Amino acid sequence: MSLPCPGSVDQKGVPPCGPPVRVFDPPTGWLGPFVSSLTPDHGPATGGTSVIISGRNFSGASAVMFGANPATAFTVVDDNTIAAISPPA
Repeated sequence: MSLPCPGSVDQKGVPPCGPPVRVFDPPTGWLGPFVSSLTPDHGPATGGTSVIISGRNFSGASAVMFGANPATAFTVVDDNTIAAISPPA
């Protein structure tokens, strides 16, 4: 099984009873964006969930992706926080 790129997460409308979102530690020396947590870490497949993305190196972000789907909207709050609206799965 191949792992996603560092900083990416797999969050595709996971039902409340589904598995948690997978988050991977960055490689040593990684300087790019890195996601450490999502709150909440699941939501309905219809999208529309407000999600707080925590991590680092978010300044200048030009897109937020939930799998292959772009966030409906997002705001870079600061270098460590993004507020996004999940898209439909």
